[in-house]
Amino acid sequence: MAPRAARSEARLQLVDGHPAATAGTGVAVAAEVPPADNLSWFTDQGADLVVFSGGKAIRGPQTTGILAGRADLVESAAFQQLDMHAADDVWDPPNKLVDRDKVDGVPRQGIGRPLKTGKEEIAGLVRALECFVADTQDEQAEWAERAHRIAGELDGLDHLSTEIRDGERSVAPAVAVHVDEADSPVSARGLVGALRAEEPRVFVGADDTDKGRFTVNPMCLSDPETDHVLERIAANLGREAGV
Repeated sequence: MAPRAARSEARLQLVDGHPAATAGTGVAVAAEVPPADNLSWFTDQGADLVVFSGGKAIRGPQTTGILAGRADLVESAAFQQLDMHAADDVWDPPNKLVDRDKVDGVPRQGIGRPLKTGKEEIAGLVRALECFVADTQDEQAEWAERAHRIAGELDGLDHLSTEIRDGERSVAPAVAVHVDEADSPVSARGLVGALRAEEPRVFVGADDTDKGRFTVNPMCLSDPETDHVLERIAANLGREAGV
């Protein structure tokens, strides 16, 4: 089984083993695309509800998402988004989403109403999804190539060593960069802080700075942007930083 499929399978096994799974299996897979096939893979495997981010690799508005799965559960979520300012005699919801005959009148505002998504954001997501599904470019291969380039160049700098993480937490491989803080003039935390203080700012992953590491994710970088990130890391590495 390919690593990507293995991770997806593991997610389903983990959820299926949860006590709440008897009421329905839900899988939060915000970042499990590409490949585009994963948009249907989880439901094909028996998941009742699947949640994808509309941002990230799909590149729609960051405030959007996709809820897919059993029609009755998606319908239930839709009921939670409805506006109460609708007269019963003229209420005409889309019949593909809501069965009007199931309810006695207009449902009142649900818990999801404060979290509604705007029409403009929905339009942006639909267009982004169309482009994502139609795009046959192998972005994962591009990301892997860029990750190896980043790792190779940073390995050539004093006080840094790298490890490529093959996507266990993300669809794109991430480059973990270890700072030899015993000899480096700047700590991992100091280097990350210096990069963020630049204009324009350079953001790298800071989850592991307490362990002397930061990460560089190639997913949203172009080649010129990669050049800039590498140059700024090298420039700030040799500076004393009081962060």
